[in-house]
Amino acid sequence: MKKTTIYIVLALLCLNFKVNAQDKIQMIQPLKIGDTIPEILRRLPLEVINQRNGERNTRLNDFKNKLIILDFWGRSCAPCIKALPKLDSLNVMFEDDAIILPISDFNSESELRSTLERFKIQTLSIHGLENKTLLKYFPHQLQPHLVWIDKDWRICAITTSEYVTPTNISRLLNGLSADWPSKQDVLDYNSLLPIISINVPERAKPEHFLYSVFTTHLNGISPKNGKVTDSVNQATTTTYYNMRLLSFISMALDNKIGAPVEQFDLQVKDKSRFIMDKAENYSEWAIDNTFCYSIRLPIQTTPKVTQMLIQQDLIKWISLLGLSIKKVSVNKQNQKKYLVTENNN
Repeated sequence: MKKTTIYIVLALLCLNFKVNAQDKIQMIQPLKIGDTIPEILRRLPLEVINQRNGERNTRLNDFKNKLIILDFWGRSCAPCIKALPKLDSLNVMFEDDAIILPISDFNSESELRSTLERFKIQTLSIHGLENKTLLKYFPHQLQPHLVWIDKDWRICAITTSEYVTPTNISRLLNGLSADWPSKQDVLDYNSLLPIISINVPERAKPEHFLYSVFTTHLNGISPKNGKVTDSVNQATTTTYYNMRLLSFISMALDNKIGAPVEQFDLQVKDKSRFIMDKAENYSEWAIDNTFCYSIRLPIQTTPKVTQMLIQQDLIKWISLLGLSIKKVSVNKQNQKKYLVTENNN
């Protein structure tokens, strides 16, 4: 009887410990720039591959007295994957002073290796698998998402991968502050809602709400482009997020996104509005030079009419930006397909 009682008590203690552990995970507060990495996170086991000592787990504590950069990336982020070899070379360059630890969204080693092989990436050093607890500390929507942790365990920057350069790493190692923009993520953004909203009580909103809107860059979001159907309100919303002007121009004239730059005849004073200089950081350039467009139409609008309305509407919005656009004939002497000039708007 005593033996049975002991087993029951032990079982209850184990169950209570498990519940408490789950509660701690749920109570995790996301960390931000200026916060210090808590000891419980420093000791958190992280599943990795390609660690020199052959171990399958590592901890942030294993890299104490180093600048630590956590690189969160995902299987659907091609730029993230293409940046991995460059980041890995920086690990070699700063081996004694810094560590860039990629954290993928793969649950298994086989999936991770298969993806790396598909992109012909073979000789990477230490690489992490997905860790749900780590994601609770560093939630994000946009990838790549890089968290910089200094030698004092303080989060000193959160950026995209383009800021991970020898110059910037050396800057922090020399005790200087990060003087570049902080990456923004809108965690509660709902792409099913209109890109604009009416600032009135719900009961006062009109029964039917149709519109088109053209905005500057929306920071911290990256939802899918395309059409969403609202059956309740009998409407469809077609939205394109954070696209270059060249993409909107080819869409307006040809219903085509992503036409080659060589097809545009840019007779304008400032071409940097359309084409990014290779020396620039894309995330900084995009804030001033990418745009969003959204149109909400009755649900019965046919695809053909929707396309026509979008093209006509974009020409209007682009004109308000001070630009005139038109298609031109293409021949052997002239490979330009789209003419862009400035108007008086």
